Amino acid sequence: MDEDYKFLKTIGYLGLIPFACGAIASLNIKFIPDIINDFAVLFSIHYASIILSFMGGALWGFEISNSQSISKKIIILTLLPALWAAFAYFLPIRCFLLALGFIAIYQLDFTMVKEKKSPKWWLKLRSPLTGFAVIFLTIIGFNE
Repeated sequence: MDEDYKFLKTIGYLGLIPFACGAIASLNIKFIPDIINDFAVLFSIHYASIILSFMGGALWGFEISNSQSISKKIIILTLLPALWAAFAYFLPIRCFLLALGFIAIYQLDFTMVKEKKSPKWWLKLRSPLTGFAVIFLTIIGFNE
């Protein structure tokens, strides 16, 4: 498992690159052309929407694969991140709403670990990734 965890951790941190690029680009650094800054910011926001949806799907997978009886409440909760991301994407405060979505799904991560429906190491992986995603989205939100 140690090798698998290291691999997943590496992939997770690499997945933060679009968030970081969007946060940096949102600062409108003058030696980078505006068209590149604008693209990086929009790409980052779109990417955040996709990742939030993906996280709901991951938790949905944990629920259906590790449960003797499936919780309808958890299944519905795992579908909400995709709906939230789609809704938030079109609003002026979308970055803050997406950040809020990542915070909310972290609460669901916690529940899944507590109920032994996700791996023990899940929160160890998710905690810093969620924290960075929220920070980067907040930076973009204040500068968009």
